[in-house]
Amino acid sequence: MSRALWMLFAAGGALMVGCGSGGKPPSKPETSAAPAAAPEQSTSSSSTSSSETRDSRTRWIGDVPYDVFYDRPLDVLGDTTPPVATMTPADSGDAVAPPQQTEGAPDSVAPVETPAVGNPSSPVDQGTVDWAVVAPIDRLEAETKEIRTRLSANLQTVATFNANVDGIETDGSILALIAAIIERHPQKVNWQDRARHVRQLGYDVYINASGKGRGPFTSTKEPFEKIVGILDGGPAPEIDAAEQIPLGEAGDRSQVMLRFETGFAWLRADINTPARLKEEKDRVIRETTVQAALATALTDASFDTTDQEQYQQFLQQFIAGEQAMTAAAELGDFTAYEQARDRVQKSCDACHLEYRNRSSE
Repeated sequence: MSRALWMLFAAGGALMVGCGSGGKPPSKPETSAAPAAAPEQSTSSSSTSSSETRDSRTRWIGDVPYDVFYDRPLDVLGDTTPPVATMTPADSGDAVAPPQQTEGAPDSVAPVETPAVGNPSSPVDQGTVDWAVVAPIDRLEAETKEIRTRLSANLQTVATFNANVDGIETDGSILALIAAIIERHPQKVNWQDRARHVRQLGYDVYINASGKGRGPFTSTKEPFEKIVGILDGGPAPEIDAAEQIPLGEAGDRSQVMLRFETGFAWLRADINTPARLKEEKDRVIRETTVQAALATALTDASFDTTDQEQYQQFLQQFIAGEQAMTAAAELGDFTAYEQARDRVQKSCDACHLEYRNRSSE
């Protein structure tokens, strides 16, 4: 069931209003998020270049151009105009249009081409998404294991359930959406043929984690234990789990926003030096990849507002920024990582401002 109100996570200490999904039952209350970090500077994405078509006026390291980020990020931050992505149709093969080179721009990572997910002015046909490019299957599987570990700890007793019920709810919803992506993924995991069952059981965890006490605890732990059996190689239980339902029915957008907030807070607060980026390289790559995958899922036409061009543009800005963070982590380029992170922040701030104002009206 769709919700009318939504938004991307809050900036500058404002409380974020939860966003609806295509499959949320009316009995589940709307979720609100805690304040997010204040907005900072932003940068623009650029397209990859081939050595065969190099412009002699551009500086290079191998096949990597320098002209990826602005050299005056504070000036960019002062521009309050909402970011607008320049995208091409999925079948064109082109990437996001690059910015003009600015003399003295800092060395940076190669730009990451945004996955072909259709024209941002219309709902995305998820059949055009190359999920192997958006999120390699091993990173999605690693995230699944992380969710399983948290749920195992939080579902030990009624007391641990009561203390972590909100996190359990979010983990169940995100697990369901990731399983729905894995259903569609061209790469394989050993439980892919039972991914629809993991999706349905994850959704049951999400739905049942409502309230506190032994009743909700028992009804939440039961589907989780069935998930564990599947992930450990066991057969699928006898449950009704349709194949490849719309992504908006598998996941809840408000829970995705909470997941963004939690993950992005860690990326900002903990990955704050070149040494930390090096130490947490694998986790940063997984986190930014998962965020890009979830944002790509939100472009599906089964979620509300996907027919609005500006909504799609904000999502494309977010996805491209997360992919640039992934690339920066892979190369150990902390400067590029910070710039891409601030670009993601600005896209979220602009979207939050736009849609919160609409909802208040």
